[in-house]
Amino acid sequence: ARLVEEKGLLVLLQALADLPGYWRLHVIGSGPLEAKARRRATRLGLSERITWERGVPSTLVPERLRTFTLLVQPSLTRRHWKEQFGRAVVEAMACGVPVVGSASAEIPNVIGDAGLVVPEGDPLALREAMARLLADRDLREDLARRGRARVLACYTHERIAEHTVRAYQAALETQPKGSAVRPNVC
Repeated sequence: ARLVEEKGLLVLLQALADLPGYWRLHVIGSGPLEAKARRRATRLGLSERITWERGVPSTLVPERLRTFTLLVQPSLTRRHWKEQFGRAVVEAMACGVPVVGSASAEIPNVIGDAGLVVPEGDPLALREAMARLLADRDLREDLARRGRARVLACYTHERIAEHTVRAYQAALETQPKGSAVRPNVC
């Protein structure tokens, strides 16, 4: 991931500061926020519990995700930026990993009822959601099943193609006659 302010890493670090129990954070990515995030982690006493990795080849992402207990995407909406989709969330759900996401833009719609959604920028709500998932194996397993089912129902290449075709058909059907040339698709 890009380590930039709008991805919410600083909020996540704040949420982790008082998270009870055993946990480890695995941060994958690089970017302009990395140095500040590392300093914040040190100041909060979290450094020993965090692994930083600059990137993972796309072919290894599923294998890596399956080692996680949960995935957190605490994105923050900004004046000129919104989380448009949340690819990491879908990848985690596809791998049977429960997710926690912020209510930033499309994340709640992507997650649906297959994960936990918290108000964006709220470290306390994020901490409570993570603690709830870490403490409740049945909930984690239920969300993992629902996440996988949601991906198969909504986010496979075939499903996305079907939705895209329907969207184009609807757009073409609403065009006033003679107002535009209808494209010859295929």
